[in-house]
Amino acid sequence: MLILFDLISFIIPILFVMTLIIMFFVLIIKLKEWHDNNNSPKISKRAKVISKTIETHVNYIGNIHGQSTTKYYVSFEVDNGERKEFFISRKQYNVLVENDVGILVYQGTRYIQFERELTKNSSD
Repeated sequence: MLILFDLISFIIPILFVMTLIIMFFVLIIKLKEWHDNNNSPKISKRAKVISKTIETHVNYIGNIHGQSTTKYYVSFEVDNGERKEFFISRKQYNVLVENDVGILVYQGTRYIQFERELTKNSSD
């Protein structure tokens, strides 16, 4: 019993320190991405919405449904054939439709906006 207590009192501080180190590295990575995005130019390119994706994570505590998180992504293809995928808000996600064509504005990995081109309807 004493050996088990000694083992647990040794492992818990190590796990705590490892968790802090991981959190520190994640923070550094996110701050670097934020800094790089802020120092990138805003780019406007003609693009087409090629796909929309929803990613949902549900946390369960035992057999009880816990908190769920939903992330929204949109992929664009710009005129030169390059594909860009962005994390966007639910509101922005709901406005976009696959095959929409327009002007995509982004800064680094940050989505700014997509302004849809109005096409003339053949019945006009």
